[in-house]
Amino acid sequence: AGKRYQVDLASRDFDAYLRLEDEKGKDLASDDDGGGDGNARLHYSCTAAGPYRLVATTFNGKLGAFALTVAAEAEGTLDFKA
Repeated sequence: AGKRYQVDLASRDFDAYLRLEDEKGKDLASDDDGGGDGNARLHYSCTAAGPYRLVATTFNGKLGAFALTVAAEAEGTLDFKA
């Protein structure tokens, strides 16, 4: 609880899509193209400790190589897109 995370799903092979769920399967956040160029990016501030489920999938049904990155954001950082 109290931590903020950035999750990126990047692929040149498919249109990336991310979904975050709580432990009961309730949707908390989702993103299709927030990372630019068909890549997905989520920013999420956890309000409770416990398990979360991250669903890394495709928006267009294609398959291929991908990179998934999850990082805790430092306090005081700003969200920006390059």
